[in-house]
Amino acid sequence: MIAPTDPSPDASNTVRAHVAAVAAMLNADLSTLVGEMRASLASEIAELNSEPSLIDLLGSSIEGNVDTILHALQYNIGEDGFEPPAAAFEYARRLAQWGVSVNALVRAYRLGQQFLIGRAFETSLAIDTSDSIRVRAHDLIVDSVFDYIDWISQRVVVVYETERESWLADRENARLDAVLDLLGGTGSVKSVERVTGYRLHGRHLAVVAWTDGATIRDDRLRRFTTSIRSLAGELGSPVPPLVVGRDGATAWGWIQITDGDAVAVFDRLNSRPRTADAPLLAAGTVATGADGFVHSHQQAQRAHHVAVLGRRGRSIERYDDPGLAVVDLCAHDPSALQAWVLDVLGPELAADTDQSERLRTTLRVYLACERSLTAAASVMTMHKNSIRYRVDNAEKLLPTPISGNRLAVEVALTACHWLGARVLTDDQLVPQHKL
Repeated sequence: MIAPTDPSPDASNTVRAHVAAVAAMLNADLSTLVGEMRASLASEIAELNSEPSLIDLLGSSIEGNVDTILHALQYNIGEDGFEPPAAAFEYARRLAQWGVSVNALVRAYRLGQQFLIGRAFETSLAIDTSDSIRVRAHDLIVDSVFDYIDWISQRVVVVYETERESWLADRENARLDAVLDLLGGTGSVKSVERVTGYRLHGRHLAVVAWTDGATIRDDRLRRFTTSIRSLAGELGSPVPPLVVGRDGATAWGWIQITDGDAVAVFDRLNSRPRTADAPLLAAGTVATGADGFVHSHQQAQRAHHVAVLGRRGRSIERYDDPGLAVVDLCAHDPSALQAWVLDVLGPELAADTDQSERLRTTLRVYLACERSLTAAASVMTMHKNSIRYRVDNAEKLLPTPISGNRLAVEVALTACHWLGARVLTDDQLVPQHKL
């Protein structure tokens, strides 16, 4: 049975003396204590055991913290007298640079606290004193160690988070610079691979991810990365994609492709409902090696250009979708393109109305099917007489017969398909007909 607590000043002094004795005994064999604690933490937390230099620095951090705690216990130093060990801050910075989670850092302090208290109790048992003094001394040690761990852990977390933000920003800037240099013809494959860890041999699919800017969120790059990684998974990519942030609303990505039908994957993604704030994607075509890395990216940018102008809102647009490349070439001056479309299609067929759009879509599909009513009806799942009716009505609205102007008509219809209202005439300027 534990003796009742003695509140007398003499007892308090005895408790203090016992705590000091425990701390002195532990400090006398500090190197052994630190080595055992380091081994325990490295075995308990796998993230701390991944790199030899981190393990060595862990030992230095432990030594600095334990030495501070033991001196505080031995000489009755309060929180105002604490000095954070330089090694503890450096260890926090290094973990941030290696991408070790902050949870692992905090857990190391909690487990270290548990380990040290356990050793302190074992040491206390080896010193002759009453149970009452031992209990009070143990309580004092527990409280003091807790206060220090609470104090230092708050500070190392701040150091970790500051370093992590700085490191990520510097690394992201270095990654972007290396990619931009390669895309601009002045960089090297080795530089990109060294900075990003992404290999440029093999086959690549480049993508552009962006948001429409309707909502401002700080986690855009994370969402872009998640979206591009999800696409890589759908495509069966064997390695993580390369993702770099281009600006606050746009990211570029490259996905390693081995085999499979990318078009089928794109069609499947576009058939799914899209959440309002999900990133939009534009893709190039699959290409090989460093040249393919650049070429596919250029295509993805052109697909992005058309998608932003057209605002169709599909989950992913692809450069090799029929007509997109031609529209990109025409769309660098939207005002001039709109005037040309109006000349080719006439004000009624180029009107921004549902009825006019039905006629344009039918005529575009009909021409793409080599003017086969049966084929067009199959594509649009309509009766071929309905196709004929719409085509006849559309042709009547053309300023020039298709027979002498087919290429221009097809390009104009394709521009309307991809760019919509950007190249259409205000529906208030044209008469309305039942079509």
